[in-house]
Amino acid sequence: MTRPVVVKIGGSLAADRMRLMAVLDHLASAPAPIIIVPGGGPFADEVRQAQGPLGLSDRACHAMAILAMRQFGLAIADLDPRVAHCDTLEGLPVTARRGLPALHVPSSDSLSAPELPSSWATTSDAIAAWLAQRIAAAGVVFVKSCAVPPGQTLEAHAAAGRIDTITPGLIARSGMAWRMVGDGAYDSLPAVLDALAAIDGRGAP
Repeated sequence: MTRPVVVKIGGSLAADRMRLMAVLDHLASAPAPIIIVPGGGPFADEVRQAQGPLGLSDRACHAMAILAMRQFGLAIADLDPRVAHCDTLEGLPVTARRGLPALHVPSSDSLSAPELPSSWATTSDAIAAWLAQRIAAAGVVFVKSCAVPPGQTLEAHAAAGRIDTITPGLIARSGMAWRMVGDGAYDSLPAVLDALAAIDGRGAP
């Protein structure tokens, strides 16, 4: 049975409907079963801006940022009827294997995971990597709105600010396969996803 691939869609794509729809089109046409994890994007930015004036704790902002991911997820579901929303972790692989991308909107499960600190250090990238490990996915793909230099390690991507600092450790400990796809390379997504789905989840990029 083919394992699903977790695809994290960067929240910054919420600012560009054309590019977002191009990504969703490629995901819908991919032969591999897909699970989408939305980023927080402008919705999480609002939380960042409110933290200082309100004096909010990092823990509260972490919970609010997860709600921001849910907001972007609801927007994706509204924009693309091909996306199938799923509320439970257990149901995600089943939904994905029905032929349409399954949308995961994080909940309190992500708040209580000890691997995910309740701070801004944990972003949707780490939550996607955590989810992929939790459901034994074939791998995880990070879709970014920026250009992505080829051949770099996750540590290098983290140093450049393209991914958070928690994610490289999560993936290193699990040995999970990963890819990062940036602006200008979205048409490579079906091939990338197909290649990851063929891996047993223990390969290197």
